[in-house]
Amino acid sequence: MKQDLAMLQKQHGVSAGRSTSIDTHTQTSIDAMLASIDAHLAPFEDRKQSFTYRHDGVYYPLQPSPSIDGDHTTRRSELVTKKSLQDKLDEITFSQDLLKEDVYQKLKDISETTHARLGMQQRNIGNLQHRMHATEVTRERLKNQWTRGDEAIRSFTGAWCKKKAQENKKREPMRGYLSSTDETRSTSIDITTLATIDRQIPVSIDIDIIDHVYHSPCYIQYL
Repeated sequence: MKQDLAMLQKQHGVSAGRSTSIDTHTQTSIDAMLASIDAHLAPFEDRKQSFTYRHDGVYYPLQPSPSIDGDHTTRRSELVTKKSLQDKLDEITFSQDLLKEDVYQKLKDISETTHARLGMQQRNIGNLQHRMHATEVTRERLKNQWTRGDEAIRSFTGAWCKKKAQENKKREPMRGYLSSTDETRSTSIDITTLATIDRQIPVSIDIDIIDHVYHSPCYIQYL
C-alpha cells in the first residue's frame, strides 16, 4: 500500500514534505484528484485478476475467480437436476415394479381360481356320470325283473286258465245230467247244486261267469 501511495504522489508531483491534509485543497481539486486516482486504478483492477502469488512452489490466483463460483453453481444445479430426475426415475421404476407384481399376483389368483372351478366342475361331471350310470344299471335291473315277473304272471295265468278250462269240461256232462233229472224243479240260481252225496261241495254261481269270462279270447289275450 505504501508503494502505491508513493507512486501516486510521484505521478501527481506531490512532495514528501508537503502536508497530506485534505484541508488545504478545495472541493474541486479533491474531486479532480479522486477522478485521477480512479482512472489510474481502473487498469490496475483489470490486471489484478491475472496476478498470482506463489505458495510452496505453486502459483495461486490473487483472489478466487468468479468463474469458479459460477461453474460450481452451474454444476451444483446440474447435479440437483440429475438427482431429481434420478429420484423420479427410481420412483417410476418402483411403481412399475409394484404394478407388475400386482398384475402378476392378480393373474396368478385368477388362474388358481379358474383351475379350482374347473376341477369342481369336472368332479361334478364325474359324479353326474356316475349317477347316470347307476341309474341306467338300476333301470336295466328293474326292466329285467319286470320282464321276468311279467313272464311269470303270464305263465301262471295261462296255467290257471288251462286248469279252469279242464275243470269246466269235466263239469259239463254232470251239469247236463242234473238238468235232465230235475226238470220239475224251479229254475233258480241253485239249479246247478248237486244232490245227495255232492251236497257238501258248494258250487258258486261264479262258475257260469268263469265259464263265460275265461272262454273269452279277449280276456285271455289281456292276461
